[in-house]
Amino acid sequence: MRNFLLELRRIHLSVTSRWRLNWRSFLVALGLVVGELACVLAALLILSLALAKLSIGLELAAFVIVLVLYILSIRRALVNCSPATQGMAPDQAWLLLVPLFNLAWHFYVVSAVANSLGIEFKCASVPNAPREPGKSLGTATCILLAAGLVLLLFAAALGARVEALGDYGGPGSEIVYPASSIGTLLSTAGLVCWVVYWTKIATYSQILRLLHEEEIKA
Repeated sequence: MRNFLLELRRIHLSVTSRWRLNWRSFLVALGLVVGELACVLAALLILSLALAKLSIGLELAAFVIVLVLYILSIRRALVNCSPATQGMAPDQAWLLLVPLFNLAWHFYVVSAVANSLGIEFKCASVPNAPREPGKSLGTATCILLAAGLVLLLFAAALGARVEALGDYGGPGSEIVYPASSIGTLLSTAGLVCWVVYWTKIATYSQILRLLHEEEIKA
């Protein structure tokens, strides 16, 4: 949290000379970002509780709720960009709800959001602003989540085959546990990166919105 606040303060200081932001505006932006972060943490808590205690249907419902909150954050970031700089239409973020297809689409979304935010910061002449905000972390998130899911599905399919054939001592049975373990590890790392990426995009989105508000006032 300390590094998060320092990063937000650094961005605030970098635009002060041009946009004349005051502490009140900064605190408003900080409150908005912290509020969105709280929503992310609450959503993840709901998901973890669902995965631990609820039925498959409720687990799926909890996951969809978290995914919808994430999509709303991505869409908000794109809406805060001017239409000319939007790398994709904001409503196209809803395609992340399509199972399996979203694994590939997520790569495109990360790239489009990074390009859009980067162009906006460049147009605003924000010094030291990242050229493609969040792209490296977002791409790592996509890779980890996709690889983890593929391994988990492979382990599940192989485990079902071993159980159906009763070949518990065969070569296939020896692969199930390592594949499942590695898949779980990659998925966990992907979820951690996802939360950090989500928070960063929410931060950049609120800063961009604040810049536009100050531009209108000027």
